[in-house]
Amino acid sequence: MQRLLNPSEAARIRERLHDNGLLQTCQRVWPDRQAIITSFAACAEDIFCEVAWLVDELIETDRDSDAISLTKGLWTTVTNHISSWAGQVSLTDRYLAVSTVFRIVATAFSLHWESYYSDRLREALLDVENEKMPAPKDLYYLRQGQRQQEELLMSIASCSELLSEWVNEYIDNPNLWLTEEIDMALNPQPNIKPPKPESRKADKKPFAPDTYRDTFTYWPDGMSKEERDIRLKLAFSRMRGTLIHRDTHYDTFEALLNGKPLDVKIVWIGTNSQLRGLFNQLVTKNKLVKKPTGGLNQILTARFKKENGTPFTSNEIKNAGSTGDMSVVNDVVSYLAPASATTEDLEIQLSRILTEEQERADMMGKKDGKYQRYSPKGTNVSATPNQHTRTTKRKKQ
Repeated sequence: MQRLLNPSEAARIRERLHDNGLLQTCQRVWPDRQAIITSFAACAEDIFCEVAWLVDELIETDRDSDAISLTKGLWTTVTNHISSWAGQVSLTDRYLAVSTVFRIVATAFSLHWESYYSDRLREALLDVENEKMPAPKDLYYLRQGQRQQEELLMSIASCSELLSEWVNEYIDNPNLWLTEEIDMALNPQPNIKPPKPESRKADKKPFAPDTYRDTFTYWPDGMSKEERDIRLKLAFSRMRGTLIHRDTHYDTFEALLNGKPLDVKIVWIGTNSQLRGLFNQLVTKNKLVKKPTGGLNQILTARFKKENGTPFTSNEIKNAGSTGDMSVVNDVVSYLAPASATTEDLEIQLSRILTEEQERADMMGKKDGKYQRYSPKGTNVSATPNQHTRTTKRKKQ
């Protein structure tokens, strides 16, 4: 936005987006901030429009772009928007408004499960905010500025529950862009019943077959092929029969972490939280595994299926609780994490595990514990990933 909303426009935004957690946060945070601003008067919906614009710009931008340069440029854009709200906006008031916008977005992103938002973008937003803080005239103004920022942080922190629910729903299960919702509220079609909003999922281009069949890649920097192969076998032995079906072929499991196209789904027998927890640790927390383009939840639904053969949904993985034995997950992560152990030690450990597994299988009269060749039979699937990509930017006003 580059102008202040009039009362009727603000009312239309409130009516259309009354249950939006981001708007509710702006409505709670902005009144106290406005009370210390003297050069212009804006409503919470004005701030919400700027927050919505910033969120959509950040989500749409290529993830390979430099986060610091990106956020500096967006700081300048939001500053220009707010500077146009009144004839002369003071430097201090301009900072108070723009920092409010950036701090709300940074807090919302910090609550998202994916590290790209919770770490990379959040840190870049906060770094730019700190860098742009006006130099205090004296100790009094320094303490005053610090107090104002502390009050802002406390106000936004009280909205964490609202922001957490909103940010995960908005990024992982997109419908309309916020900027599109605002445009619809400000420009309703007169005397025509508005059509049912078209989901922005329908605008997304599906991945090419070779893309959506791509798998995770496990090969930490500096790890030899020999060590990598042993660690994969250790992880497979720990997961087989506890997290993945005992009949899973080792070659299928290895292909899952080789970054190569995989036409079959692995049968997951663990809990939903174990599935999400394992790959969240491998991909996001420990960064041992790289994932193909797309949201992690959607990729997992394309790589795994339930024991009864039915597919997972993205929501089932995203909303998984904390049930299940996470010690199994932690063991798998420890097997895949680089350590000081020698190759010989790893081979001894693997040999011991395989011997114990074979003994258990013999006692139970089940199939042997040896690895089986990967030979899928009629299990090809067509994944339906849901990439969050806006096809067209909203027009700059």
